[in-house]
Amino acid sequence: NMNVVGIFAQKIQDPIVEWLIPDLFLYGSDLALVHNAKAKDPSTNEELPGKFTYEPNANETLAAGQHKLRVKFTPLDTVKFRPKEIEKSLMVKPLSIKILAKDASREHGSVNPDFEYVIDGKYLERDLVELTSGLKLTSDASVNSPSGEYVINITGNYKLGNYDIEYAPGKLTVEKIKPDVIWNPDTVLYYGAKVDENLIKAESSVPGSYIVFPVLGKELNMGTPTVTLYFIPEDKEKYGAVTIKKKFIVKKRPLTVSVKDSARGVGESNPSYVNSNFGLDS
Repeated sequence: NMNVVGIFAQKIQDPIVEWLIPDLFLYGSDLALVHNAKAKDPSTNEELPGKFTYEPNANETLAAGQHKLRVKFTPLDTVKFRPKEIEKSLMVKPLSIKILAKDASREHGSVNPDFEYVIDGKYLERDLVELTSGLKLTSDASVNSPSGEYVINITGNYKLGNYDIEYAPGKLTVEKIKPDVIWNPDTVLYYGAKVDENLIKAESSVPGSYIVFPVLGKELNMGTPTVTLYFIPEDKEKYGAVTIKKKFIVKKRPLTVSVKDSARGVGESNPSYVNSNFGLDS
């Protein structure tokens, strides 16, 4: 008898490698998000174990623009399956941010403060110097500019393409100087007290006039009335008006009733006390 030995050569197959690349991938996103390839047996469609090697690796940050990505699959079973490498394109889109000049204020006659900015939107911390080193914040308001509102202009010279930047201006408010007004009246008064020139006597650091409410000549009510003093500066362009409110205490006025001394003889009737004096204490 003759023994026949057969030798069969197993065909090595190419695995199917599926790799889905997102349509939207923003600058700064983790590349690990696209390292999601899968390998399958072309005969059974079952997932194959093995190793995936990606280029670029997950630690890299891709700049905005078009990039080529590669993945190499090395199957665990190298007898039945060959390694396979595929290439995909990834479009990295820039981040959109807004750099805004912060609103500021100062008094008339003062120099402009150091203007500040704020960034609205997501950005990478390591890019902050590049994003802001060329920022310029300026205003047309000078020391002698009249009070009012002025634009704080903001410009930049960021040249890389990783960000779409919108520069938003701010507002500078030049406020009128608040004059010093000293008003220290006696706030304890008595019934019958009126609003007069003595009551509203005040001192101010700049020339101007006063208006009072209640008006001059008005008698104050009993209790705790409030008197409001308004100072109106002569230079209304530079200085602002000042309003001071004070609460007064108006008390009852003490009334003194006195009877004149009188005399009578022994055995005589008491005289009539008709010459009494009435007086209001001041």
